[in-house]
Amino acid sequence: MKRLVLLAAAAMSLATTGAQAQEKLKIGIIATLSGPPAVLGQQLRNGFNLAVKTLDGKLGGRDVEVIVADDELKPDLAVTKVKALVERDKVEFVVGPIFSNILAAIMKPATEGGAILISPNAGTSNFAGKECNPNFFVTSYQNDQVFAVSGKHAQDSGIKKVFLMAPNYQAGKDALAGFKAFFKGEIADEVYVPLNQLDFSAELTKIAAAKPDAIYVFLPGLPQRPRSSPPSRSTNRRCRRSRMPRSAFSAAPTGRPISTMRGTRLLSPPTRRSSARCPRPTRSRPMTPRSSSTVPCARSRAMSPTGRRCAPP
Repeated sequence: MKRLVLLAAAAMSLATTGAQAQEKLKIGIIATLSGPPAVLGQQLRNGFNLAVKTLDGKLGGRDVEVIVADDELKPDLAVTKVKALVERDKVEFVVGPIFSNILAAIMKPATEGGAILISPNAGTSNFAGKECNPNFFVTSYQNDQVFAVSGKHAQDSGIKKVFLMAPNYQAGKDALAGFKAFFKGEIADEVYVPLNQLDFSAELTKIAAAKPDAIYVFLPGLPQRPRSSPPSRSTNRRCRRSRMPRSAFSAAPTGRPISTMRGTRLLSPPTRRSSARCPRPTRSRPMTPRSSSTVPCARSRAMSPTGRRCAPP
């Protein structure tokens, strides 16, 4: 009788294990999917979904169910949505967010709710110290690390005076703190702007007045002009009026850390008219033959009289 009871218990245990093996692995994605910075959240979501698709919809041998939530770049809303992912949807992992102010808000609701929080982008420096959490993993970097490298480069390049600009939130403060950790020159100004600011006319005026050797900017998530589209005529006119290179206006909203370390007088108001002109696009010129007596092609790498490579014989 005792043996039958043990066999029955073992059978029930196997059945339970089999049922658990068939359960889907629920993963919640929390990202900014609306507003100007939505492009970053969309990249997070699309990249994760692509990875799941590449792995035939399985992670660790289990079918995956991905539940996506838009934090709208609002910390209070992000907390509500993460709580719903953990408590209602029973996700085992929360992936995200993009922005550090959202990360600071959702840390406790995610980890204390029993989920593992994986940040593919935001990596505030305070969570790398005494506030670290055993259920929190960052797959990108600690915020100030990337910018410290740029500060070191600026210092080694002999730059004396730099204008700094970043959004007024944790990642922006980490960014400029990292830069200043290795740059020992003069800080012309250190400006913090609202996270979603799109008009930088006032900041450009400050740059013109400060006359820095270089400008270092971190403005994540701002809309970008497509690389394939040429600069508009209005941009050229604006550039000529302000006597600042076109790159001063196109460089700021790139959505990634940028530095004008080479040719750093780009953002300093030129004193001579010759240097104040906007850069003109170079025109490609057809190759001219070195000699009109070029021999006919004998090899695939020979040059024809027109200067083009000949087709293989």
